[in-house]
Amino acid sequence: MSKHPISEQSIATNGEAAITRWADAVLQLEQAHKYWLATVNHDGSPHVMPIFSVWFDGCLYFTAAPSSRKAQNLVENPQVVITTTGQTLDLVVEGKATKITDDKTLKQVAKVYASKYDWHITPHDGAYDAPYGAPAAGLPPYELYQVTLTKVISPGSNEEPYGATRWLFS
Repeated sequence: MSKHPISEQSIATNGEAAITRWADAVLQLEQAHKYWLATVNHDGSPHVMPIFSVWFDGCLYFTAAPSSRKAQNLVENPQVVITTTGQTLDLVVEGKATKITDDKTLKQVAKVYASKYDWHITPHDGAYDAPYGAPAAGLPPYELYQVTLTKVISPGSNEEPYGATRWLFS
């Protein structure tokens, strides 16, 4: 898995060739608090839900209750799109979600969730237990998913130096 883009290019259509730095995109992925996850329903229609997400060790992570629509969709099709928006930079992340059950990663990512959202989740039997979750998240356990990036797109911004950029990953 590549944690750094294998290619980046300007995708501006107005002749502007500015390329947003990957470091700026990573900063947005780390600091954003609002994310939207898109999965594919059994009938091929899209399913979009807000999620808590954290950036750790070059990947985005999110949680889902096993009974949730998003978790059920991921069993059939692990391809996801996650979007986030910031003051100057919006991002569209495409990738493959993989359920993570190893205790070491669960503990490390739980620390990031606690630091970012003050959400204290505890690894238990390959998933998380928690005293509370989002109203639409259902009851625990919450499974952890790691998103392996395949493509990230920034549509750019009116503020310098954020040009429309596409990063590709292997």
